[in-house]
Amino acid sequence: MMKWGIGLVLAGVTLGAVAAHGQALIEPDLASEMARLGSGEKVAVTIALTSQADPRSLESLAAGKSRSERRALVVQALKSFSAKAQERVLSELRMGEVRGEVSDIQPFWLCNAVSCRATKKEVERIAQFPEVWFVEKSEIAARDILGLEKRRGSVAGLIPTAEWHILKEWHILRIGADSVWRFLGVTGQGVVVGHIDTGVNYNHVDLASHLWTDPNYPHHGWNFELNNDDPIDVQGHGTFLAGLVAGDGRAGDTTGVAPRAQIMACRVRAVADTIGENQAFAAMQFCIAPPRSPNHGADVVLMPLGWDHSWNPRRSLWRQNVTNLSSAGLLLVTPTGSGSTPPPDGVRTPGDCPEPWLHPANQSGGISGAVTIGTTDFRDEIDPGSGRGPVTWQNVSPYFDYPYNPGPGLIKPDLCAPGVNLTSLTYNNNSGYVMGWSGQSLSTSLVAGVAALMLERNHGLSPRQADSLLEMTVKPLGTPPKNNIYGTGRVSAYGAVWNTPSGVDIQPALNHLPKSAFLGSAVPDPSRGQVAVSYTLPVENQVSLKVYNLSGQLVRTLVSGKEKAGYKHLTWDGRSEDGSRVGSGVYFYRLEAGSFSATKKLVVVR
Repeated sequence: MMKWGIGLVLAGVTLGAVAAHGQALIEPDLASEMARLGSGEKVAVTIALTSQADPRSLESLAAGKSRSERRALVVQALKSFSAKAQERVLSELRMGEVRGEVSDIQPFWLCNAVSCRATKKEVERIAQFPEVWFVEKSEIAARDILGLEKRRGSVAGLIPTAEWHILKEWHILRIGADSVWRFLGVTGQGVVVGHIDTGVNYNHVDLASHLWTDPNYPHHGWNFELNNDDPIDVQGHGTFLAGLVAGDGRAGDTTGVAPRAQIMACRVRAVADTIGENQAFAAMQFCIAPPRSPNHGADVVLMPLGWDHSWNPRRSLWRQNVTNLSSAGLLLVTPTGSGSTPPPDGVRTPGDCPEPWLHPANQSGGISGAVTIGTTDFRDEIDPGSGRGPVTWQNVSPYFDYPYNPGPGLIKPDLCAPGVNLTSLTYNNNSGYVMGWSGQSLSTSLVAGVAALMLERNHGLSPRQADSLLEMTVKPLGTPPKNNIYGTGRVSAYGAVWNTPSGVDIQPALNHLPKSAFLGSAVPDPSRGQVAVSYTLPVENQVSLKVYNLSGQLVRTLVSGKEKAGYKHLTWDGRSEDGSRVGSGVYFYRLEAGSFSATKKLVVVR
């Protein structure tokens, strides 16, 4: 059991710490593995300490600071905090290293933990220390860790064309990314996307001109799987997703949402049936502050990986990492994972962590930093493999929030994006494409690309501001305003970037007002019952929203009166003014707000 308490004073701010009682837990999978170890054999473990920085104190530390100042202060505080808390454990482990009982020691600062390889005797000894919270295996048995449900189609080579990026993939058009480039002049220029995956083919011509470049990292990132500076992709998944973020079409087919964003390649173990949590943690730290160039990190993090709850990931440690990443100013975009498990375990870790901005549809609870993405097809219908909420943290220490059954839990996903039958870059052909991939991780890449577009328009956006803009500018899908199938709806690149205010000094995005009036499409259309309608008001105005039949006769008044500026959502129940159900046919709904008016069609099928 652990509780938030008073901790260290760093940079003039008291950081909260966690207090625990009793012997540390050696998790069951590790205990079973240790029972099989021979004399002198070692097992990879992660040692989590009871003392963890309080995110509220980190937020207080960073309040009012610029994005770069925020990152520097939070990184300094977390490093100092962990170094102090880990002193005795690291000292004992290094003595064990001299005795040959410990190897591969790696301290973490994003969360307060240490990974290493240790003998059974050494693990049992370290677990007795009062500052140790738990000890777990660093590798967790997993299936479908990359979220690919199916892989089909073939590799295409160079597509002959007289003009590069002449072709644009359907997912680009569907979310309006091409309109952002053409009408807003925003392409992700100068924004770094940290990509935690199987590596990247940095020689592909669609990526080579705009990779993260640093003299201390000649191959544009780090290989955490082999612990070297060459994160080349030998599996394919990482390159495919990097292409969805930033493929610029120089070989003939534009696949990337932000074709001028820079990719920082972080290769982690994601093959066969295991993956090291410690590699993912180290990659997240790298994205914030690369050790050789700590002031040259990423702006947004794409981690298209997910751990099913049945694999027993340390959810509390993940939430600590994700929250601290957000405190440092980085948005984490991550998938729901496979939808084969029912709620409240239908969303994988870390996608089950709360978002950085708590949508009003959620009941009160703590925030974290994960923007979780569901998967739709070309019809904007949910993919059967997309994970569904709600999730709960009611039994996870020290959070104990978002109770479920009784209680609604935490709504997930936060929004959705196309992820069925996509085309992107191939890892083994420097000008080739691969077609027909589907999976939850693909949708995540598109939203990371949209975030890069938003950050070019305003590099000062905080994770909270970016999240609120992403969620509030979607094409609404499902039950409004937010639901456990689609979240708030399907991402709109144009809507998100258009409503991102330019400049650095901005108010929280929750208070941002739309720049223009807009009437959204009815969802669903055709409809057999209820219909969701959304619209925006840039200023307070007298508003009229009415439904008419094909003859122009008034069927129902949905809104009549003065309304404040903002994003609006309502539902028409398919009934007329007298309460009777309307018949099958074509109907029109018309919005009038000041000098603005718009009319759209919908079809009712009985």
